[in-house]
Formats: sequence, C-alpha cells, structure tokens
Amino acid sequence: MRRSLPDPNPHRAELQRIADALLDPGCDFGRLHDAAIALHALCSSIIGIEDEGSGDAADRDLNLDVGRALSPRDATRCILDASRTAAFLRGVHDAIVDLRGALGDRPVELLYAGCGPMAPLVLPLTTRFSPRELRLTLVDAHEYSIDSVQSLAAALGSKAWISAVWCGDAMAYTPPPGREPHLLVIETMQKALEHEPQVALTRRLAPILAEGGILVPERIRLMACLADMGAEFVFSDPNTTNPRPPVLPERRRLALGTLVELTKEGLRVGIEPPEGSEAPAATVLVIPDEVATLPDFMIRTTVDVFGGHRLDDYDSGISYPTLIHHLGRFRAGDRIEFSYEEGPSPGLRVRRASTP
Repeated sequence: MRRSLPDPNPHRAELQRIADALLDPGCDFGRLHDAAIALHALCSSIIGIEDEGSGDAADRDLNLDVGRALSPRDATRCILDASRTAAFLRGVHDAIVDLRGALGDRPVELLYAGCGPMAPLVLPLTTRFSPRELRLTLVDAHEYSIDSVQSLAAALGSKAWISAVWCGDAMAYTPPPGREPHLLVIETMQKALEHEPQVALTRRLAPILAEGGILVPERIRLMACLADMGAEFVFSDPNTTNPRPPVLPERRRLALGTLVELTKEGLRVGIEPPEGSEAPAATVLVIPDEVATLPDFMIRTTVDVFGGHRLDDYDSGISYPTLIHHLGRFRAGDRIEFSYEEGPSPGLRVRRASTP
C-alpha cells in the first residue's frame, strides 16, 4: 500500500491521516470508529451540512422509479458505520491497484453512482493515486449533493481527479464514447437489499463497464436460515468504552440456502438445485424439522466488496440479519415462496406458498 506524502493543505493533510487509518489492515475497531467520525466531521465542517442553515434540500429523500435515494444528510451519516466505510474504501483501493496493473499508463476511469455530498468511498483515495492514475465521474440524483461534493473536492485538493459530475437519476446515465468505466462503485443499499436502488442500478450500469471492468461490491447475497435469536448475542461489559458491537458466541443456525445473489453478471433469484440437476433454481423452500429448536426465520445479507474485504453478520448496518415475523410461526413442512421485486419499493418478498 502506498504511503501518503505531506501536503501543505491542512484539510488534505487531515484527509491523508484519516485515509491512513481506514486503509490500515491492522487498525482495530476503536481506531476505525474514530477515523470514520473524523472523516464525517472534516467533510461536514467544509460543506456545512450539519449547520442549522443547511436547508430543506439536505433532508429531502427522493422517491425514484427504482427505489428511494436517501437525503444528502442521511447519506453522509452512513460514513459513521465504520466497518462499512473501511471495507468499501479498502475494496475500492485494491480494485484500483488491480486495474492499474492491467491498464499500464492509462488512468482508471471510476464511476461512482450515488456519490452523495461527500463521495467518501473515493475522495480519500486521491491521497494514494495521482490524477494520471485515477479519474473520477461522480453521479447523484440530488443537486445539493453534486454542488457539495464539488466544493468539498476543491477544499480537499482533490478537484484535479474529477473528470465529470452528473446530476440526475443514475439509471439514465451513459458515459461518453471511449470513457466507459473500468471501475463501477455503487453503494446504495440497506440490509436485505430493501428500499434503495442497489439492484436496479447494478443491472443498469454494470453492462457499461469496459471489458475486464470491476464492480464494487462484487457480490451481495441474501441467504435464509433458521436460528435461535436467544443464542445470537452475549452483550459486552456495560462499563467498557470499546465501541465494538456485542460479542457473538457460537450461534445456533441451520442454513436453508442463498435466495438472491447480485453480481455484475446480473441478479439471480432462487435456491440452486443439486449439482448435476437440470431443474431450474427453486423459488420455494420447505421448512425442515429443526424449526422446533430453531424457531426464528432469518434473512442474512453478506457483502463481498473486493479483494477479500467482506461484510458479514452484524459487521455493518447493511449486513444485519432481518427476521421474518409477518408470517407467524412456522411448522416443519411449511412451504415458503420468495421473490425479489424491483420498482419504487424494491425488496425481497417472502410469503407462504399454496399447498401443491
């Protein structure tokens, strides 16, 4: 990993210090937590988004045809999810390094869809790569975010890396001829791929990647399991000052299969049939006998960012398990049907299947 060089711009010097911590594989959770807070505070102080006078535009969600675009203020607060910020920043960094090896003297063209007002998954990396090595295209549906991120980049000394900004629904974005992205960064998601347009944006934008291009995150999976929520947590000492999430013991779970997988190749819905079978992926699963001792039906979200950087259960707000309560109690033999629906309110739909 490259070491940053001193910079006379005090904002940029602080950005370098924060990037050092977030990209350090040996950084403990406490330092990551502090670095995420520092990144949010630095950017907020520059664009003034936490000021009382920042206006309604900072608090306005946009309801798009493919899901909800978080308000600029809420988008910035995602930075405070330290494990999420670090995993994505490290994954993007490693993807750039890989692409640099393949591109030779050409710069990596990076498209960041849904960059928000702080572009937190790329601007810290301008302390690691030169404008000759990395060029950024920033896209966001909020005019407030686009105006803010340009002001922020100028104050951080990162303006030279930005080759284009585009205000509008990323579903309508098309790169100029010859400027197809080598790296596509999309992080517009909540747990279980609910509400936000991660799926739609991935399906729309992944096909515009240049040959050999990389999508970050490279894989998102929704998986079903039976669990005993009473055995999920051991709460840490209430007197501790360590902000790390609760310690997890040996959990009691039974995996039921992957329901949804999202990659640059597209969206796959359905539990894969046994190897060698020609049957299509099943969209109905049968509750096994173990439901008597594992009464909770859980949807897990795992995010493979890139290069081994991964968010698993409880690592981040976007990888917290979702419990299915609305179907009531299950019995062995119950058939559960599932699908993933896109549109203004996207998400996994789970329902009881009719008796065959």
